[in-house]
Amino acid sequence: MKNLAIGIVAILGALLAVFFSATVIVKDTELGLIHNTLTKAIRVLPNSDIYFIVPFVERKIIYSSKYYNVDSPPENIVTGDQQKLILDNFVKWKILDPKLFRDRFKQNLFKAQDRVSKIAHNALKDVIGKKNLRDIIAKEREVISTQALLIAKEQGLGLGIEIKDIRIKKVDMPESNVTKAFQRMKAERNKEANLFKAKGIEAARGIKAEVKREVQVIRANGNKKAKIIRAGAEAKASEIYLAAHNQDPEFYSFYRSLQALKKTIDDSTTLVISPKSELFKYLSRP
Repeated sequence: MKNLAIGIVAILGALLAVFFSATVIVKDTELGLIHNTLTKAIRVLPNSDIYFIVPFVERKIIYSSKYYNVDSPPENIVTGDQQKLILDNFVKWKILDPKLFRDRFKQNLFKAQDRVSKIAHNALKDVIGKKNLRDIIAKEREVISTQALLIAKEQGLGLGIEIKDIRIKKVDMPESNVTKAFQRMKAERNKEANLFKAKGIEAARGIKAEVKREVQVIRANGNKKAKIIRAGAEAKASEIYLAAHNQDPEFYSFYRSLQALKKTIDDSTTLVISPKSELFKYLSRP
């Protein structure tokens, strides 16, 4: 009787083991496949459900649907102007098509990681190979990453992989090239500075010439106006002199003689005057 009970328990245990081994639960964070070992057929299982397989004939394959990060080792890359760089980057990816992924990599995740790393590196190599060193260092990392991602994404789809992101962590130069690159960039900056300086000198000359022309025009206009004013003043003075002469000719002659005398002599002047001159006539009066 005891042996019968033990046998029944053993059979029940075996049945339970077979039941649980034949049960497949695919979670939200998983991707499931069923592989028929006889027909070699593979079918994809939608997640969030329970499935049953034929024991010893079908087997389950479960992948994670989460994103993986690949921290690629530093690699040498040559720029468009033939400068060597050491590039350090990482890649974010996940399994998109479990059947295609299984065909390419079986269940070897490390092999997939290595392939993704190489895809990203080759994409960056293609993009950087068309750009100059100065642009890469100064301002184009985001542009490079975006362009490389477009290339890598297309290649990843053929492997059942979605490459989500490629980021450049660091760009270094081999020690032997640092001095040469610095000197070359310095020479380029000096060339640009000299060009700006030459343009500034040329602009300054133009401004000075324009100012000189404006000064000449202003001076000419001023001289013209001065001549007009002087001519008007002289005409007015002549008019005043004429009116004064007509009003009292003798006084006017006397005044004009004094003005002439004032402009001619000073304290050290000795005058020799003819008795016939107009000036003598006024000076000889008592």
